[in-house]
Amino acid sequence: MDLQKKKEIGNLLIRIKNGDFEAIEQLHAEIGHILRYIALKYVHSVFYADDLVQDFWANIDRIARGFRIVCNPYSYLRKTMVNLALNFLKKNGKEKERFSYVDYESIPSKEGTEESIERKMEIENAMQLLTEEEKQVIQLTYFEEMTVREIAKDIHCSKSRISEIKNNAIKKMRKYFENGADK
Repeated sequence: MDLQKKKEIGNLLIRIKNGDFEAIEQLHAEIGHILRYIALKYVHSVFYADDLVQDFWANIDRIARGFRIVCNPYSYLRKTMVNLALNFLKKNGKEKERFSYVDYESIPSKEGTEESIERKMEIENAMQLLTEEEKQVIQLTYFEEMTVREIAKDIHCSKSRISEIKNNAIKKMRKYFENGADK
């Protein structure tokens, strides 16, 4: 995620903290789809994921009050959702898998056009060629907008290993789209 977008998210959190509830809609438009993806990744149920996301937005004023300007606002919100999901799993006696892949079709998008649905199906087909590790790295990179360093820390691997996994996955997907998607 670029620095400008992080600053914008931080400003929205500060506005929410100061009682500007119009900023909630703007924040939702920016990261709502990512938060739902994170919830799906952990709980593997659309019903429970949507419930967790509703809990997140119901408590956004409390979440915003906990935000400190010195931290990365996007990481703060992402980690808040992860903690909600982990607490849910702990409460229900379920354990988190190390590499949990979410079907691309269940990930909400900002677009609702027929073209975007076809694109999602093509990406889902390409993702099936990847190993579980590759799927996880691609999803963390493009759906959670995490850096290689953040991914390495999150899944306890070296940055070079994450880069290697990411590059292999991209090569496989590129080859699929160049050769196999049109056939």
